[in-house]
Amino acid sequence: MQIPDDAQDISALDQSVGSVPTMPTDAMAEWGASEKKSSESRDAASPPDGQMAAENVSRIHGYKNYTASGPISYCGQAATATLWDYWGFDPGYCGGRQVPDPHFPSGPLFWNDVIAVDAIRQRFPNDVGGMSPARLMDAVKSVGLQVSWGWGPHHGIGSIAKYVQNSVPIPTVCLLKWGQGIETLHWVVVFAIDNGQVWFTNPAMTEGVGNPNDSYQLGQEKWRVAGLPFADFENRWSWTGLTKTHIVAWKT
Repeated sequence: MQIPDDAQDISALDQSVGSVPTMPTDAMAEWGASEKKSSESRDAASPPDGQMAAENVSRIHGYKNYTASGPISYCGQAATATLWDYWGFDPGYCGGRQVPDPHFPSGPLFWNDVIAVDAIRQRFPNDVGGMSPARLMDAVKSVGLQVSWGWGPHHGIGSIAKYVQNSVPIPTVCLLKWGQGIETLHWVVVFAIDNGQVWFTNPAMTEGVGNPNDSYQLGQEKWRVAGLPFADFENRWSWTGLTKTHIVAWKT
């Protein structure tokens, strides 16, 4: 489908965060081999419609901002865990991958949300009531990932489409708002743009957008994700001082 985009949007992205990162051949081969193994174990549970969102969600496990105290403001740490896990990194202190995804019981194992998020926040605590972009990037790159970011009103859906629609999808962290105050800002990981919607992990808990105890319907299966129409996503992605903030991370 046609993605809203324009030359100014893409050129601005190129200036602020660079062109789409490319993987070295050996890294690409490694990713492809692990993805083939992962996909083979998940095919039976994957939605049959073949849409990008359905395909990409089978590649990513969205961690939620659970801690021992409940779903407090640790969405940045949850996004960090999601990116680490997607790219196959394990810092060694997230408790070991012992939990199956309920939708892929015979697939890969994952960290326990509470243990992983608590472990990350001990090393990368919130610095502004939540995680600032700088703190989140420090956390993400601590395992060896490359990171870059962009922000500003000149960005749009096209600024993240070029990443998540790459031949090797590059999940992109975006800062959304669920209300008027800074306390309503929430980090999510965008993994697909499809069917007129932007799809992301770890939906927030208010305004009917999502509840961390629930899943959203995608294709024929349920996942720990949500999708928002372009206009709604753009509105929630706009906040004074941090409008259209997005962070990309990739493996070299």
